[in-house]
Amino acid sequence: MSAYIEVAKEQRNVGVHHMRLTLGSKGIFILVSLIVILLIIDTSVVKISAFIGGLASPTSSVAIFTVMALISSVGQYLILSYIRTRNREVSAQYGSKLLSGLYKLVATIQYA
Repeated sequence: MSAYIEVAKEQRNVGVHHMRLTLGSKGIFILVSLIVILLIIDTSVVKISAFIGGLASPTSSVAIFTVMALISSVGQYLILSYIRTRNREVSAQYGSKLLSGLYKLVATIQYA
């Protein structure tokens, strides 16, 4: 059973690592742009619903919030993964401990 779990973790790590490498700076730009657009849409929905008297039901409000939170969380995770990879490359090249500490601080703030 534990061998199966280890294989599943390894496959997941390979998939995430591959995704990090294929994103690149253009992919990160697109991802950040999508998150900003998502935030604009979220703000617009709130403002428009205030003018029209609210959303049809509380269920639709929860569904919209859940979808937007999920997309934002995945986007933030991918951005942090890309930054972690680049941070390791730069730290290995220049031997800087400051970047590692800065990454840990930023990651902690974003996850909080």
